Amino acid sequence: MDSQNQAQGAAAPLEESLVLDEVGRAAFWEGQRLDLSTTEFAVLAYLKQRVGQTVSHDSLLQAVWGSSLDQGGSLAQVRSTITRLRQKLAKASGHSCQLVSVRGVGYRLDFSPTAQGEQYSQVQVSPKTKRRTLLSGLVVILVAILVVGWLVGRQVPGNPCALVWYRGYQVPVGLLQIFTRHGPYCCVGPDGHPYCFDTQEERAAALGISVPGVASEVLEKLRMSGAVPDLRPTNR
Repeated sequence: MDSQNQAQGAAAPLEESLVLDEVGRAAFWEGQRLDLSTTEFAVLAYLKQRVGQTVSHDSLLQAVWGSSLDQGGSLAQVRSTITRLRQKLAKASGHSCQLVSVRGVGYRLDFSPTAQGEQYSQVQVSPKTKRRTLLSGLVVILVAILVVGWLVGRQVPGNPCALVWYRGYQVPVGLLQIFTRHGPYCCVGPDGHPYCFDTQEERAAALGISVPGVASEVLEKLRMSGAVPDLRPTNR
């Protein structure tokens, strides 16, 4: 019981460093204002009200975007917002305020004393150790490239090096099919280039087509958010 109270006491000052002004829709870390969008603030406020608790993807979608997964809500919106929020919190708090991913469930807001309590900055790494670490990393990367190339050649039919557009980047289709499950949600855009998406809703929104059971307003909102490219025919 004593250790639990000590842990709560250590976390309290960190938690108090994050102040949310619900009226002004503004967030502050130790008095410094965080440059958050309206959506980012809403996500942070929802998680802070449940600090230390795991919040499901569906709960976030309903609370912030007003639609559940069953109603056409997109996990891509949640993930992109969490990514941006993490970057801004890390920059301000030095990782003492963390958005923890709980695989297959959702996210949890935690306040960690390690960034302030442990003196990592005082640890000196010798140049020799740095060179060894760099060389080891290069060797690992080279081996990984060779292994991936071998797997691609064995598992992916056709040309595994053919590039497809995925989340704004051109990615070899072989890597996309091996390390993700996005193969069924691919299409060819009006420019003749192949595109791949996380869900059939994202593909439908990009192409401007309908999906059974998903309202057209949801698809239009997804396209307008910029989460997917506009692949509708130019002569529409």
